[in-house]
Amino acid sequence: MGNGSSSGLGPDDEGFETILSIDGGGVRGIVPSVVLTALEAKLQKLDVDNKDARIADYFDFVAGTSTGGLMTAMLTTPNAEKRPAFAAKDIVQFYLDKSQLIFPQTTEQDEEDELFDDEAAIKSVLDEARNQIQQYNNEMR
Repeated sequence: MGNGSSSGLGPDDEGFETILSIDGGGVRGIVPSVVLTALEAKLQKLDVDNKDARIADYFDFVAGTSTGGLMTAMLTTPNAEKRPAFAAKDIVQFYLDKSQLIFPQTTEQDEEDELFDDEAAIKSVLDEARNQIQQYNNEMR
């Protein structure tokens, strides 16, 4: 789809192909979605020619397992303009809105999984991930 540093059409000028692999993990997929949101926002700041930069613009291949596959589909499915239909930030809201439908709780799941039944707990995990990303960004400056 690429407007970014990788054309999305194969090796770049130096012969490299970029690959993004997104792990699964059920509702915990909200954590990589926060990281992808931060990455996409950073790319939009850095790419002066593409303020609507999307993750798909920078990777030749995007793959995921389980919930990572769901994110992959959201990040790479084209809209009518042949641009990604979803921004990375859309995935976070999707998980908040739809996690109960996609990842229903069963009585066999352990107590740790019950943490993710609670929207406040999910927001707490998001806040912690955002804090970690912010700390990383501050250290990189």
